[in-house]
Amino acid sequence: MSNTSTLFKSVVKVTVFLFLIVVSLVEHRCFAAQDIWLIDTHQAPWNHASEAGFTKAVYYQLVGNKWVRSDAATFFETQSIDVPLVVFSPGYTSTTSDTVEAGISLVRLYKSGQDCRTVFWDWPAEKIRLRLGPDIRDKICVTVAGGDYMAMFLNRLKPDSKVCMIGFSFGNRIICDAVARLGDDQPDGMRIHLVLTAAATDRIWLAAGARHGQLPRLAERILVLYNPTDRALKFYPLLYGNGSRPDALGRFGPPMASIASEYRYRIEAFNVQPYIGPYHRTAYYLRTPAFRQRMNDYLFFGVSDGE
Repeated sequence: MSNTSTLFKSVVKVTVFLFLIVVSLVEHRCFAAQDIWLIDTHQAPWNHASEAGFTKAVYYQLVGNKWVRSDAATFFETQSIDVPLVVFSPGYTSTTSDTVEAGISLVRLYKSGQDCRTVFWDWPAEKIRLRLGPDIRDKICVTVAGGDYMAMFLNRLKPDSKVCMIGFSFGNRIICDAVARLGDDQPDGMRIHLVLTAAATDRIWLAAGARHGQLPRLAERILVLYNPTDRALKFYPLLYGNGSRPDALGRFGPPMASIASEYRYRIEAFNVQPYIGPYHRTAYYLRTPAFRQRMNDYLFFGVSDGE
């Protein structure tokens, strides 16, 4: 009986081991088939954005399991309007490795056969100063320049491009500012979707006439995932240190009553607190049903995933 039990356990272990190998190989093949890029903007000047500064961005493509340096010409020449472009903009304190890790967690949610190009937007979000307050206030100016650089990036895409931009925390400032900066000057026929997760932006900015008030008109669809118990955004009212105490979009959701009525239907907002508790982490937001159930519509523009 003991020999039979030992044999059974051995068979189970071998079976599990083989299963894990198969799963790993399948995941590797699916992952390797993805068109993934990282655009590193650390070398661009951040006190004032300029076209010359944008040319300092460095382009990398993931080939197999290695990042291979490329260039802007290759990126834009090989971009296809038939393939959705997904751009992920990370949050404050993210290092390059953090950005890659969060971006990979996003790509892993794609279904097998899903055709798209994904860009990890690597901006200088790292914490530099010892004190949090002064450091994060410095990043306000950085994200302003980042919005300009992102607008330059969008403006170089081909007409009729389909672009979904996903922001986390402070990264939402960059993508929202970019769309607002371009306004009606975006490439002809460009379709824009926005996914704003844990947005560290002023809630009122989405109101008509405010900083991002044109986004509901300029973007086809906007998904807002907010969390009233987000422990990081709890301190957002202290961000500016000047007496103003704005609420964060990522904590309370969009001010629907202040958004132009003809565009409200383009906005979906979900309280994801029941799924993630007080945590302020990209991966937690991406795992929520509110995000995963809408990936095909937002990221891939409803295009068949090949299944």
